[in-house]
Amino acid sequence: MESINAFLSHKYDASIVNTFFFGLFSDLAEVQFEVDEGKTSTNVTRLERMVRDADAFIGIYPFGPADVAHPSVESLQAGSEYFRLEMDLAARAQKPGLIFTDSRYGNVLAPPASFSHETFNIKEILAPGGKPSIERFRQAARSFFDRVSKAKKFRLSEHRFEKITGQVGILVPADDSPESYREGAIEFLRERLKEVGADSEVLAWPAALTPQLIAKMRAFDWMVVDIGSRSISSGIVGYLHGAFVPTMRLLEAQDPSLMETPSTLYAGVNVGYRKDILRWSNLETLQTEFNKRLTSLNFGTRRLSTLEEAGSYFLEATRRKETVFISYAGEDEAESDHLRAELRNRFQQVFDYRDGKSIRAGRHWISEVFGQLGRSAVGIPLLSSHFVASGNCRHELAQMVALADDAKMLIVPIKLRRGDDFKLPPEIQAPQYARSWEYKTAAELVDWIVANLPSKAAASANG
Repeated sequence: MESINAFLSHKYDASIVNTFFFGLFSDLAEVQFEVDEGKTSTNVTRLERMVRDADAFIGIYPFGPADVAHPSVESLQAGSEYFRLEMDLAARAQKPGLIFTDSRYGNVLAPPASFSHETFNIKEILAPGGKPSIERFRQAARSFFDRVSKAKKFRLSEHRFEKITGQVGILVPADDSPESYREGAIEFLRERLKEVGADSEVLAWPAALTPQLIAKMRAFDWMVVDIGSRSISSGIVGYLHGAFVPTMRLLEAQDPSLMETPSTLYAGVNVGYRKDILRWSNLETLQTEFNKRLTSLNFGTRRLSTLEEAGSYFLEATRRKETVFISYAGEDEAESDHLRAELRNRFQQVFDYRDGKSIRAGRHWISEVFGQLGRSAVGIPLLSSHFVASGNCRHELAQMVALADDAKMLIVPIKLRRGDDFKLPPEIQAPQYARSWEYKTAAELVDWIVANLPSKAAASANG
Protein backbone atom coordinates (compact mmCIF):
# COMPACT_ATOMS: atom_id res chain seq x y z
CA MET A 1 0.00 0.00 0.00
CA GLU A 2 1.34 3.44 -0.98
CA SER A 3 2.44 5.72 1.90
CA ILE A 4 1.67 9.39 1.28
CA ASN A 5 2.68 12.44 3.29
CA ALA A 6 -0.24 14.82 2.74
CA PHE A 7 -0.93 18.36 3.83
CA LEU A 8 -4.44 17.98 5.24
CA SER A 9 -6.53 21.14 4.99
CA HIS A 10 -9.72 20.65 7.00
CA LYS A 11 -12.22 22.11 9.41
CA TYR A 12 -10.87 21.20 12.82
CA ASP A 13 -14.19 20.70 14.60
CA ALA A 14 -15.91 18.64 11.86
CA SER A 15 -14.84 15.30 13.30
CA ILE A 16 -17.54 13.14 11.67
CA VAL A 17 -16.81 14.45 8.18
CA ASN A 18 -13.04 14.26 8.65
CA THR A 19 -13.20 10.71 10.02
CA PHE A 20 -15.46 9.54 7.17
CA PHE A 21 -13.13 10.71 4.43
CA PHE A 22 -9.97 9.63 6.23
CA GLY A 23 -11.48 6.18 6.67
CA LEU A 24 -12.16 6.11 2.94
CA PHE A 25 -8.52 7.04 2.24
CA SER A 26 -7.19 4.36 4.57
CA ASP A 27 -8.67 1.62 2.37
CA LEU A 28 -6.61 2.85 -0.58
CA ALA A 29 -3.36 4.28 0.79
CA GLU A 30 -1.56 5.06 4.04
CA VAL A 31 -2.13 8.79 4.35
CA GLN A 32 0.07 10.51 6.90
CA PHE A 33 -0.18 14.14 7.95
CA GLU A 34 1.22 16.48 10.58
CA VAL A 35 -0.62 18.64 13.08
CA ASP A 36 0.59 21.30 15.49
CA GLU A 37 1.28 20.16 19.03
CA GLY A 38 -0.21 23.39 20.37
CA LYS A 39 -2.18 26.39 19.26
CA THR A 40 -0.18 28.95 17.31
CA SER A 41 -1.17 31.97 15.27
CA THR A 42 -1.11 31.55 11.51
CA ASN A 43 2.46 31.63 10.24
CA VAL A 44 2.45 31.61 6.44
CA THR A 45 6.15 30.72 6.24
CA ARG A 46 5.49 27.64 8.37
CA LEU A 47 2.51 26.64 6.21
CA GLU A 48 4.58 27.11 3.05
CA ARG A 49 7.29 24.79 4.36
CA MET A 50 4.73 22.15 5.37
CA VAL A 51 3.04 22.24 1.97
CA ARG A 52 6.40 22.16 0.17
CA ASP A 53 7.51 19.09 2.11
CA ALA A 54 4.26 17.18 1.49
CA ASP A 55 3.68 14.75 -1.36
CA ALA A 56 0.15 15.98 -1.90
CA PHE A 57 -2.63 18.29 -0.74
CA ILE A 58 -5.99 17.03 0.54
CA GLY A 59 -8.84 19.38 1.42
CA ILE A 60 -12.01 18.37 3.31
CA TYR A 61 -14.36 21.35 3.47
CA PRO A 62 -17.77 21.10 5.15
CA PHE A 63 -19.81 24.17 6.01
CA GLY A 64 -21.49 24.84 9.34
CA PRO A 65 -24.77 23.34 10.56
CA ALA A 66 -26.41 20.74 8.31
CA ASP A 67 -29.86 22.31 8.75
CA VAL A 68 -28.87 25.56 6.98
CA ALA A 69 -30.03 24.72 3.47
CA HIS A 70 -29.13 27.99 1.75
CA PRO A 71 -26.36 29.89 3.60
CA SER A 72 -25.60 33.41 2.45
CA VAL A 73 -22.66 34.09 0.16
CA GLU A 74 -21.15 36.22 2.93
CA SER A 75 -21.26 33.38 5.46
CA LEU A 76 -19.80 30.95 2.90
CA GLN A 77 -16.96 33.32 2.15
CA ALA A 78 -16.27 33.90 5.84
CA GLY A 79 -16.37 30.16 6.55
CA SER A 80 -13.84 29.34 3.85
CA GLU A 81 -11.16 32.02 4.32
CA TYR A 82 -8.48 29.70 5.63
CA PHE A 83 -9.45 26.98 3.18
CA ARG A 84 -8.74 29.40 0.33
CA LEU A 85 -5.41 30.41 1.84
CA GLU A 86 -4.23 26.81 2.04
CA MET A 87 -5.51 26.01 -1.45
CA ASP A 88 -3.56 29.01 -2.75
CA LEU A 89 -0.41 27.64 -1.11
CA ALA A 90 -0.90 24.23 -2.68
CA ALA A 91 -1.64 25.71 -6.12
CA ARG A 92 1.56 27.78 -6.01
CA ALA A 93 3.49 24.71 -4.87
CA GLN A 94 2.04 22.73 -7.81
CA LYS A 95 1.11 19.84 -5.57
CA PRO A 96 -1.33 17.13 -6.65
CA GLY A 97 -4.59 18.10 -4.96
CA LEU A 98 -7.81 16.34 -3.98
CA ILE A 99 -10.65 18.49 -2.63
CA PHE A 100 -13.98 17.40 -1.15
CA THR A 101 -16.31 20.37 -0.67
CA ASP A 102 -19.74 20.76 0.86
CA SER A 103 -22.14 21.22 -2.07
CA ARG A 104 -23.54 24.35 -0.40
CA TYR A 105 -20.34 26.22 -1.22
CA GLY A 106 -21.28 26.23 -4.91
CA ASN A 107 -18.84 28.47 -6.78
CA VAL A 108 -17.73 30.35 -3.64
CA LEU A 109 -15.02 27.80 -2.92
CA ALA A 110 -13.58 26.98 -6.34
CA PRO A 111 -10.45 24.76 -6.24
CA PRO A 112 -7.77 25.22 -8.91
CA ALA A 113 -8.54 23.44 -12.18
CA SER A 114 -5.52 21.17 -11.67
CA PHE A 115 -7.04 19.68 -8.49
CA SER A 116 -9.39 16.70 -8.39
CA HIS A 117 -12.65 18.01 -6.94
CA GLU A 118 -15.76 16.27 -5.60
CA THR A 119 -18.77 17.74 -3.80
CA PHE A 120 -20.72 16.04 -1.03
CA ASN A 121 -24.11 16.40 0.64
CA ILE A 122 -23.47 17.06 4.32
CA LYS A 123 -26.67 15.29 5.36
CA GLU A 124 -25.56 12.14 3.58
CA ILE A 125 -22.20 12.16 5.38
CA LEU A 126 -23.73 12.77 8.81
CA ALA A 127 -26.61 10.30 8.44
CA PRO A 128 -26.23 6.74 9.75
CA GLY A 129 -26.20 3.87 7.29
CA GLY A 130 -24.68 3.54 3.83
CA LYS A 131 -23.41 6.42 1.70
CA PRO A 132 -24.82 6.36 -1.87
CA SER A 133 -21.93 8.55 -3.11
CA ILE A 134 -19.10 6.53 -1.63
CA GLU A 135 -18.09 4.83 -4.89
CA ARG A 136 -17.71 8.23 -6.54
CA PHE A 137 -15.52 9.38 -3.66
CA ARG A 138 -13.46 6.16 -3.81
CA GLN A 139 -12.87 6.51 -7.54
CA ALA A 140 -11.69 10.11 -7.11
CA ALA A 141 -9.35 9.09 -4.28
CA ARG A 142 -8.05 6.07 -6.21
CA SER A 143 -7.20 8.21 -9.26
CA PHE A 144 -5.64 10.86 -7.03
CA PHE A 145 -3.36 8.42 -5.21
CA ASP A 146 -2.22 7.07 -8.57
CA ARG A 147 -1.29 10.62 -9.64
CA VAL A 148 0.58 11.18 -6.37
CA SER A 149 2.54 7.96 -6.82
CA LYS A 150 3.62 9.00 -10.31
CA ALA A 151 4.51 12.52 -9.12
CA LYS A 152 6.71 11.07 -6.35
CA LYS A 153 8.55 8.88 -8.84
CA PHE A 154 9.11 11.87 -11.11
CA ARG A 155 10.52 13.92 -8.26
CA LEU A 156 12.82 11.06 -7.30
CA SER A 157 14.05 10.74 -10.88
CA GLU A 158 15.05 14.42 -10.84
CA HIS A 159 16.56 14.21 -7.31
CA ARG A 160 14.26 17.04 -6.24
CA PHE A 161 14.17 15.74 -2.69
CA GLU A 162 17.88 16.52 -2.29
CA LYS A 163 17.99 20.16 -3.35
CA ILE A 164 16.86 21.91 -0.14
CA THR A 165 20.04 22.90 1.69
CA GLY A 166 18.69 23.90 5.11
CA GLN A 167 20.14 27.39 4.74
CA VAL A 168 18.10 30.54 5.25
CA GLY A 169 18.52 33.28 2.67
CA ILE A 170 18.32 36.97 3.62
CA LEU A 171 17.43 39.48 0.91
CA VAL A 172 16.92 43.04 2.14
CA PRO A 173 18.12 46.47 0.95
CA ALA A 174 21.73 46.83 2.11
CA ASP A 175 23.22 49.91 0.44
CA ASP A 176 23.25 53.66 1.01
CA SER A 177 19.63 54.25 -0.05
CA PRO A 178 16.97 55.62 2.34
CA GLU A 179 15.26 52.21 2.32
CA SER A 180 18.42 50.38 3.36
CA TYR A 181 18.14 48.34 6.56
CA ARG A 182 19.74 50.22 9.42
CA GLU A 183 22.89 49.16 11.15
CA GLY A 184 22.41 46.15 13.39
CA ALA A 185 19.23 44.83 11.73
CA ILE A 186 20.88 42.30 9.45
CA GLU A 187 23.36 41.32 12.15
CA PHE A 188 20.47 40.62 14.51
CA LEU A 189 18.70 38.44 11.94
CA ARG A 190 21.83 36.36 11.35
CA GLU A 191 22.66 35.97 15.04
CA ARG A 192 19.11 35.02 15.95
CA LEU A 193 19.00 32.41 13.19
CA LYS A 194 22.33 31.03 14.37
CA GLU A 195 20.91 30.65 17.88
CA VAL A 196 18.22 28.30 16.55
CA GLY A 197 20.74 26.28 14.54
CA ALA A 198 20.11 27.82 11.13
CA ASP A 199 22.95 28.86 8.84
CA SER A 200 22.15 31.99 6.82
CA GLU A 201 23.44 33.80 3.76
CA VAL A 202 22.92 37.49 3.01
CA LEU A 203 22.39 37.93 -0.73
CA ALA A 204 23.99 40.82 -2.57
CA TRP A 205 21.99 44.02 -2.97
CA PRO A 206 20.85 45.33 -5.39
CA ALA A 207 19.84 41.91 -6.68
CA ALA A 208 19.19 40.80 -10.24
CA LEU A 209 17.31 37.67 -11.26
CA THR A 210 20.06 35.60 -12.80
CA PRO A 211 19.96 31.80 -13.27
CA GLN A 212 22.57 31.52 -10.51
CA LEU A 213 20.48 33.55 -8.06
CA ILE A 214 17.32 31.62 -8.95
CA ALA A 215 19.06 28.28 -8.29
CA LYS A 216 20.41 29.56 -4.99
CA MET A 217 17.05 30.89 -3.79
CA ARG A 218 15.21 27.69 -4.70
CA ALA A 219 17.70 25.69 -2.63
CA PHE A 220 17.13 27.70 0.58
CA ASP A 221 14.98 26.12 3.27
CA TRP A 222 13.24 29.49 3.54
CA MET A 223 14.03 33.18 3.11
CA VAL A 224 13.78 36.46 4.98
CA VAL A 225 12.75 39.03 2.38
CA ASP A 226 11.96 42.73 2.49
CA ILE A 227 8.77 43.58 0.55
CA GLY A 228 9.18 47.38 0.43
CA SER A 229 8.75 49.36 -2.80
CA ARG A 230 12.34 48.86 -4.01
CA SER A 231 12.19 45.13 -3.40
CA ILE A 232 8.82 44.83 -5.12
CA SER A 233 10.02 46.83 -8.14
CA SER A 234 12.97 44.48 -8.57
CA GLY A 235 10.57 41.66 -9.40
CA ILE A 236 12.23 39.28 -6.97
CA VAL A 237 9.44 39.36 -4.38
CA GLY A 238 6.91 38.42 -7.04
CA TYR A 239 9.20 35.72 -8.35
CA LEU A 240 9.64 34.15 -4.89
CA HIS A 241 5.87 34.19 -4.36
CA GLY A 242 5.15 32.53 -7.69
CA ALA A 243 8.02 30.05 -7.40
CA PHE A 244 6.79 29.07 -3.94
CA VAL A 245 9.95 29.71 -1.98
CA PRO A 246 8.87 29.78 1.70
CA THR A 247 9.32 33.38 2.77
CA MET A 248 9.15 35.48 5.91
CA ARG A 249 8.02 38.87 4.63
CA LEU A 250 9.41 42.05 6.25
CA LEU A 251 8.15 45.60 5.70
CA GLU A 252 10.09 48.50 7.23
CA ALA A 253 9.11 52.17 7.48
CA GLN A 254 9.91 54.98 9.90
CA ASP A 255 6.27 56.06 9.83
CA PRO A 256 3.94 53.10 10.56
CA SER A 257 1.19 54.86 8.55
CA LEU A 258 3.34 54.36 5.44
CA MET A 259 3.49 50.59 5.87
CA GLU A 260 1.21 49.83 2.96
CA THR A 261 0.95 46.17 2.00
CA PRO A 262 1.69 45.38 -1.65
CA SER A 263 -1.82 44.50 -2.83
CA THR A 264 -1.08 42.87 -6.20
CA LEU A 265 0.46 39.75 -4.69
CA TYR A 266 -1.61 39.30 -1.55
CA ALA A 267 -5.06 40.82 -2.11
CA GLY A 268 -6.44 37.67 -3.75
CA VAL A 269 -6.67 35.86 -0.38
CA ASN A 270 -8.54 37.48 2.50
CA VAL A 271 -6.52 36.06 5.39
CA GLY A 272 -2.95 34.99 5.92
CA TYR A 273 -0.46 36.92 3.84
CA ARG A 274 -1.14 40.51 4.82
CA LYS A 275 -1.61 39.89 8.52
CA ASP A 276 1.53 37.74 8.66
CA ILE A 277 3.81 40.47 7.26
CA LEU A 278 6.39 41.53 9.86
CA ARG A 279 5.97 45.31 9.99
CA TRP A 280 8.63 47.22 11.90
CA SER A 281 9.78 50.78 12.40
CA ASN A 282 12.67 50.33 14.86
CA LEU A 283 15.16 47.64 15.82
CA GLU A 284 13.29 46.76 19.01
CA THR A 285 10.09 46.03 17.07
CA LEU A 286 12.02 43.97 14.52
CA GLN A 287 13.60 41.89 17.29
CA THR A 288 10.30 41.30 19.08
CA GLU A 289 8.31 40.38 15.99
CA PHE A 290 11.06 38.26 14.44
CA ASN A 291 11.36 36.25 17.65
CA LYS A 292 7.60 35.62 17.60
CA ARG A 293 7.68 34.41 13.99
CA LEU A 294 10.74 32.27 14.63
CA THR A 295 9.10 30.61 17.64
CA SER A 296 5.94 29.68 15.76
CA LEU A 297 7.96 28.69 12.67
CA ASN A 298 9.89 26.09 14.69
CA PHE A 299 6.96 24.90 16.79
CA GLY A 300 6.75 21.10 16.99
CA THR A 301 4.36 18.93 15.03
CA ARG A 302 2.83 15.53 15.61
CA ARG A 303 2.68 13.06 12.72
CA LEU A 304 -0.46 10.95 12.44
CA SER A 305 0.11 7.75 10.48
CA THR A 306 -2.86 5.48 11.17
CA LEU A 307 -6.64 5.69 11.03
CA GLU A 308 -6.74 5.23 14.81
CA GLU A 309 -4.38 8.15 15.40
CA ALA A 310 -6.29 10.35 12.97
CA GLY A 311 -9.62 9.41 14.52
CA SER A 312 -8.35 10.29 17.97
CA TYR A 313 -7.08 13.65 16.69
CA PHE A 314 -10.39 14.44 14.97
CA LEU A 315 -12.27 13.51 18.14
CA GLU A 316 -10.22 16.00 20.18
CA ALA A 317 -11.93 18.81 18.29
CA THR A 318 -15.35 17.78 19.61
CA ARG A 319 -14.25 17.97 23.23
CA ARG A 320 -15.12 21.06 25.19
CA LYS A 321 -12.31 23.32 26.33
CA GLU A 322 -13.40 23.89 29.94
CA THR A 323 -11.04 22.30 32.45
CA VAL A 324 -12.99 19.94 34.72
CA PHE A 325 -12.09 18.89 38.27
CA ILE A 326 -13.80 15.70 39.54
CA SER A 327 -13.91 15.23 43.30
CA TYR A 328 -14.94 11.83 44.67
CA ALA A 329 -14.18 9.36 47.44
CA GLY A 330 -11.93 6.39 46.75
CA GLU A 331 -14.72 4.02 47.78
CA ASP A 332 -16.81 5.36 44.88
CA GLU A 333 -14.21 4.72 42.18
CA ALA A 334 -15.99 1.73 40.62
CA GLU A 335 -19.42 3.35 40.93
CA SER A 336 -18.25 6.47 39.09
CA ASP A 337 -16.06 4.78 36.47
CA HIS A 338 -18.42 5.18 33.49
CA LEU A 339 -19.21 8.79 34.34
CA ARG A 340 -15.55 9.73 34.66
CA ALA A 341 -14.73 8.00 31.36
CA GLU A 342 -17.54 9.86 29.59
CA LEU A 343 -16.31 13.19 30.99
CA ARG A 344 -12.87 12.45 29.52
CA ASN A 345 -14.55 11.77 26.18
CA ARG A 346 -16.34 15.11 26.21
CA PHE A 347 -13.79 17.49 27.76
CA GLN A 348 -10.20 18.11 26.71
CA GLN A 349 -8.86 18.43 30.25
CA VAL A 350 -10.24 16.44 33.18
CA PHE A 351 -8.49 16.20 36.54
CA ASP A 352 -9.09 12.79 38.10
CA TYR A 353 -6.73 12.04 40.95
CA ARG A 354 -6.92 8.26 40.40
CA ASP A 355 -6.34 8.16 36.61
CA GLY A 356 -2.55 7.90 36.94
CA LYS A 357 -2.03 10.97 34.71
CA SER A 358 -3.51 14.04 36.39
CA ILE A 359 -0.96 14.13 39.24
CA ARG A 360 2.51 14.53 37.79
CA ALA A 361 5.20 12.14 38.97
CA GLY A 362 7.36 13.47 41.78
CA ARG A 363 4.98 16.30 42.65
CA HIS A 364 3.45 16.89 46.09
CA TRP A 365 -0.02 15.33 46.03
CA ILE A 366 -1.85 18.06 47.95
CA SER A 367 -0.17 20.86 45.98
CA GLU A 368 -1.07 19.21 42.69
CA VAL A 369 -4.73 18.74 43.68
CA PHE A 370 -5.33 22.26 44.92
CA GLY A 371 -3.21 23.80 42.20
CA GLN A 372 -5.38 22.11 39.60
CA LEU A 373 -8.52 23.13 41.45
CA GLY A 374 -7.52 26.77 41.12
CA ARG A 375 -7.06 26.35 37.35
CA SER A 376 -10.35 24.56 36.69
CA ALA A 377 -13.47 26.14 35.27
CA VAL A 378 -15.93 23.40 36.27
CA GLY A 379 -16.03 21.48 39.55
CA ILE A 380 -17.98 18.20 39.75
CA PRO A 381 -18.30 16.77 43.28
CA LEU A 382 -19.70 13.22 43.22
CA LEU A 383 -21.82 13.22 46.35
CA SER A 384 -22.19 10.13 48.53
CA SER A 385 -21.96 9.09 52.15
CA HIS A 386 -18.30 8.24 51.50
CA PHE A 387 -17.75 11.73 50.05
CA VAL A 388 -19.13 13.61 53.06
CA ALA A 389 -17.12 11.38 55.41
CA SER A 390 -13.85 12.17 53.61
CA GLY A 391 -11.86 15.08 54.93
CA ASN A 392 -10.04 15.51 51.61
CA CYS A 393 -13.30 15.61 49.66
CA ARG A 394 -14.76 18.18 52.05
CA HIS A 395 -11.64 20.36 51.71
CA GLU A 396 -11.89 20.17 47.92
CA LEU A 397 -15.58 21.06 48.11
CA ALA A 398 -14.84 24.07 50.33
CA GLN A 399 -12.28 25.27 47.79
CA MET A 400 -14.78 24.83 44.94
CA VAL A 401 -17.35 26.89 46.81
CA ALA A 402 -14.79 29.64 47.44
CA LEU A 403 -13.92 29.71 43.73
CA ALA A 404 -17.60 29.75 42.80
CA ASP A 405 -18.19 32.68 45.17
CA ASP A 406 -15.47 34.56 43.28
CA ALA A 407 -17.15 33.64 39.95
CA LYS A 408 -14.10 31.55 38.99
CA MET A 409 -15.78 28.15 38.89
CA LEU A 410 -19.10 26.56 38.07
CA ILE A 411 -20.07 23.74 40.48
CA VAL A 412 -22.15 20.85 39.13
CA PRO A 413 -22.89 18.46 42.04
CA ILE A 414 -24.01 14.91 41.23
CA LYS A 415 -25.55 12.51 43.72
CA LEU A 416 -24.19 9.08 42.85
CA ARG A 417 -26.72 6.49 44.07
CA ARG A 418 -30.34 6.18 45.08
CA GLY A 419 -30.99 5.34 48.73
CA ASP A 420 -27.59 6.55 49.91
CA ASP A 421 -28.58 8.23 53.17
CA PHE A 422 -26.41 11.23 54.05
CA LYS A 423 -26.86 14.87 54.83
CA LEU A 424 -25.73 17.30 52.15
CA PRO A 425 -22.87 19.53 53.27
CA PRO A 426 -24.30 22.96 54.12
CA GLU A 427 -22.11 24.74 51.57
CA ILE A 428 -23.56 22.69 48.68
CA GLN A 429 -27.26 22.76 49.52
CA ALA A 430 -28.06 25.78 47.36
CA PRO A 431 -26.79 24.66 43.92
CA GLN A 432 -28.99 22.29 41.94
CA TYR A 433 -27.57 18.78 41.78
CA ALA A 434 -28.20 15.90 39.41
CA ARG A 435 -29.28 12.40 40.44
CA SER A 436 -27.21 9.95 38.40
CA TRP A 437 -29.87 7.20 38.51
CA GLU A 438 -32.33 9.44 36.65
CA TYR A 439 -30.22 9.12 33.49
CA LYS A 440 -30.12 5.91 31.42
CA THR A 441 -26.43 6.24 30.60
CA ALA A 442 -23.37 8.20 31.68
CA ALA A 443 -23.45 9.89 28.25
CA GLU A 444 -26.93 11.27 28.95
CA LEU A 445 -25.78 12.63 32.30
CA VAL A 446 -22.78 14.34 30.68
CA ASP A 447 -25.14 15.77 28.04
CA TRP A 448 -27.06 17.37 30.92
CA ILE A 449 -23.83 18.77 32.39
CA VAL A 450 -22.79 20.27 29.06
CA ALA A 451 -26.26 21.73 28.46
CA ASN A 452 -26.06 23.54 31.80
CA LEU A 453 -22.67 25.13 31.21
CA PRO A 454 -23.06 28.86 30.65
CA SER A 455 -20.93 30.39 27.92
CA LYS A 456 -18.88 32.29 30.49
CA ALA A 457 -17.57 29.05 31.97
CA ALA A 458 -15.16 28.61 29.09
CA ALA A 459 -13.62 31.98 29.82
CA SER A 460 -13.32 31.62 33.57
CA ALA A 461 -10.21 30.47 35.39
CA ASN A 462 -8.52 29.24 32.20
CA GLY A 463 -9.36 32.19 29.99
